[in-house]
Amino acid sequence: MDKIDLFSDIYPEEDYRSIISRHHKLSANETLNKTNHQLFNKNSAKIGLIPNNLNWLISKVYDARKVQIENLPYKNTLVSLVISFLNKSQIEKLKNYMFNGYTVNPVATLLRKFISNNIRFCLMCNAEDYDNIGVNYIHRLHQLNSLSLCYKHFVPLVESGNSITKVDIQSLKGNDLSLEYINFEKNLIIDIIYLLNHLTNSELIYNKFISIFGIKRVYLKKGRNIQDRINFRFY
Repeated sequence: MDKIDLFSDIYPEEDYRSIISRHHKLSANETLNKTNHQLFNKNSAKIGLIPNNLNWLISKVYDARKVQIENLPYKNTLVSLVISFLNKSQIEKLKNYMFNGYTVNPVATLLRKFISNNIRFCLMCNAEDYDNIGVNYIHRLHQLNSLSLCYKHFVPLVESGNSITKVDIQSLKGNDLSLEYINFEKNLIIDIIYLLNHLTNSELIYNKFISIFGIKRVYLKKGRNIQDRINFRFY
């Protein structure tokens, strides 16, 4: 199996889709289908919300990159926000999808409830990223559809189109938000970051999630379909 000599660098809080999109552009492949086949042994012209068949990519990169890529689902997607609501069987199916290439994504519907249809940016992050590393990239927390502020600068996010590979930074426009809402969302962002950093404590993240998002416990009973168990209506 041929090794991938140059896989794209992975930056702090970079969205998984941004990583694959940048690699695709750097690879000079004519189609995204070809890039997905090289990276994941998958014939697809799309970049999913989470990886599929990550072990294929791990086997093709050099040792220095393996750990970073193994952590992609947890550091560069929002899958951590839903894991604590899955039972052992569902978690196993999710891992098989992400790492072993199983065809059914058990959290696809659930994740779409979190993630904006349009790609979103913070212009201050864009400027800092370009000054610090010479690259603009997409931040995963900017894509949470119920947040309007940057998690770092607490300024309104701006939106581009819905194609991860055709983002036009120059066309972005900001949103006007009230001071009251900005203060509310600051606290919400702090809690979401807390959730993402405490993945190993499933009971803690479970209870914290309920308090933040207003999820009714009746939706969390075992045995019910996962997307029917959770009500994502924010306060």
